[in-house]
Amino acid sequence: MILNALLDYANREHLMEDPDFEERPVGCFVRLGRDGSLLGFESTYEPNEKGKLFPKRINVPRGTVRSVAPIAFFLVDKSDYSLGFVDDKKKKADDEKVAVRRHLFIDRVREAATATGDEALATMLQFYEKYTPDALAALLPDNHPPGQQYAFIYDPDSTLPVHDRPAVRAYWQRLRREELAHQNAKWTCLVTGEPCEPELTHPKIKGVRGASTSGGSLVSFNFAAAVSYDLKQNENAPIGKAAAEAYTTALNSLLSPRSDNSIQLNDNTVTCFWTRENRTGFESIVAKLLGSGESVAQLYQAPQKGRPVWLDDQDRFYALTLSGAQGRIIVRDWLDLSVAEVAENLRCHFDDLELVFPFDDSPRLGMYSLLKSIVLQGKMENIPPNLAAQFHAAILRDGPYPLTLLSAAIRRSHAEGPAPDWHRAFLRASLIKASLARAARKQTLNLSPQEVSKAMDPTNTNAAYRLGRLFCVLELLQVRAIRNPNASIADRFYGAASTNPVTVFPRLIKLSQHHVGKLAGSGIWYQQQISEILEPVDGFPTTLDLKDQGLFALGYYHQRAEMFRKKEHVDDPHSLNETSEN
Repeated sequence: MILNALLDYANREHLMEDPDFEERPVGCFVRLGRDGSLLGFESTYEPNEKGKLFPKRINVPRGTVRSVAPIAFFLVDKSDYSLGFVDDKKKKADDEKVAVRRHLFIDRVREAATATGDEALATMLQFYEKYTPDALAALLPDNHPPGQQYAFIYDPDSTLPVHDRPAVRAYWQRLRREELAHQNAKWTCLVTGEPCEPELTHPKIKGVRGASTSGGSLVSFNFAAAVSYDLKQNENAPIGKAAAEAYTTALNSLLSPRSDNSIQLNDNTVTCFWTRENRTGFESIVAKLLGSGESVAQLYQAPQKGRPVWLDDQDRFYALTLSGAQGRIIVRDWLDLSVAEVAENLRCHFDDLELVFPFDDSPRLGMYSLLKSIVLQGKMENIPPNLAAQFHAAILRDGPYPLTLLSAAIRRSHAEGPAPDWHRAFLRASLIKASLARAARKQTLNLSPQEVSKAMDPTNTNAAYRLGRLFCVLELLQVRAIRNPNASIADRFYGAASTNPVTVFPRLIKLSQHHVGKLAGSGIWYQQQISEILEPVDGFPTTLDLKDQGLFALGYYHQRAEMFRKKEHVDDPHSLNETSEN
């Protein structure tokens, strides 16, 4: 199913219109004069919209899979093949192996020149006679990016690469057809259902971290325990050459750094998504919603505004999550839903996240921002393994969020305080609220939807929620009474109060009377708040489980947001918040 969907994508995007050529990043053109002289090395790197440099992607003769034995690509290759030296000074080069690779590359040029009589290919042979590898290495610019692909331009052609000259293209296409004609098509391709000879090694897939730097394999059989019936390598899952090249070309296109169809979930896991028909607008919206959290309203603009409405779209939406490990690519998750279902699931996700913010500049609720708010120093590398992939899958499927998400958010609140700053506190509280709201909706925790709201609910009698509100009032009372305390009660007691209330609250209630005495009329307001919050609470619980710790955190945030929004007995909300950080 996965490979069929990728094959359809390759055909839809016309990625295989010319199956003998493929798009690859080529970082440098080697320009040659009529007599084989080197006229210069021309970099193709261009900045993207963020200013990061990328090599130009062009169509080049399709390569094969390199294993242990050296194989030279036709006319476009790395420097050790195309120029005879390794262009990365940090890498130790085996001179004998590099010499073999250079000769293999030249042999392919010579064979093509003999078969076609093309003058540009003859000029390339003159170039190799005129320059030694050491001489070329000395002429290469010092600031060149290492490991790039090199192509050749015959100067009279101006900008046309040698591999695109008509005679050269026709020669390469003829070679490929002859190769296919000699295949033994006694198998049936698992993807197309047509007779085929299995491609023993499939083209490499790039863009999945954790796999090999040269790319990884999605389908491979390279050790004895994985094969059977004396079949060799991928004969155990027969897929023809055309299908193998098509699905890998599709994946490489989706995973390209310049593609809007993929999101990096963590250090070694990436997800890519596409639709069966051409729904590029929807794919772009999904990327923005998950990545940066742009307005969910984009999904539901009215037709009269000229914007698409996706809730009735029955086109298929696919999402493939991949991880790299030991040179292989592992399928972590596969999603096949209608566009309408995914649009609805995204709306449910953002509904679950909806939370009051007391100021105008509400942060965007992108997946990255949410996850960064619950880990040490807000760094992606500190996100627990598989958590991002599980969260992503739950969003698109409208499934239960992983409990590790709620647990991580609560632990981070204990570690750095419940309100480190308003933006971070909002993101973390949104994640806690969403986890509880979805658990209530999916009935995975003993929780009713009425106990989870986007803003403070004075009618909510849940003890944990009330105690969170109470703790916030007690903290703000202390800060206002003492002014610039060395450590607020949140710094000292939040963890204990949200896990073992009975050990903390009696002492804090007693201490609050001292703080009330330091204030004038506003002290009475705080007393009234404390009494009102405590009224339905029947004693302080001994412990709070994970669900109740989440409700405690939500109650704390709601109370704080309500007081800052109304500025009730808060002289300077921003300075007070800074005080609570110290």
